[in-house]
Amino acid sequence: MLTWLWIGLLSAEPTPPFSVSLDREIEDQVLLQLQSLTEQEQSVVLDSFEKRVFRSARIHYELGLQYNKLGNTSTAEQEYRKALGINPQYTPALYDLAEILLLQGSVDSVVEAKHHLTTLQEAGSHWVVSYRLAQIAASEQDPRVMEQQLKRALREGMPSQILMDDKVQWRGYLIDSNVALSMELLLSALGHEAIWKSLQSQ
Repeated sequence: MLTWLWIGLLSAEPTPPFSVSLDREIEDQVLLQLQSLTEQEQSVVLDSFEKRVFRSARIHYELGLQYNKLGNTSTAEQEYRKALGINPQYTPALYDLAEILLLQGSVDSVVEAKHHLTTLQEAGSHWVVSYRLAQIAASEQDPRVMEQQLKRALREGMPSQILMDDKVQWRGYLIDSNVALSMELLLSALGHEAIWKSLQSQ
């Protein structure tokens, strides 16, 4: 089905400096073609493409993202896993898969999600990863790890306003007295008493 595309794009035979941009151009064209196909058709076409041209973590991730937006998290999860099977360090797939696993809520899913988030953190990721790990620790009633991750998120540039934006969620975590005490001491030490009071208010 996409033979004409592969032949046309591959016939250019670029020099190595342009190989990355050409790969992305090919990926863009394939993704455009896949949009009009059913899930089964996508699988057939993509399988043929990967056998003939190259395997692409980005294509699988983008497909997963589309399914995720449509609420089809099971297929999205499959595509994210395929992306990671090609590139285990593919950052977007690691994060989005972790979010799906957290929504599943099982012990095994949460353990795997934390593993993916920790992998991202070790690679030097955005503050949102540390913040997410802080939220997980709070939900697991682990104030020590929660405090460590919140401090890290703040050092990485997290706006303290985020705590206010998520205060409904944090109120649920603060039911645990140890988590609440740790949060109170941390925010007080950082001069954010107003945020602590807001988290407590109804």
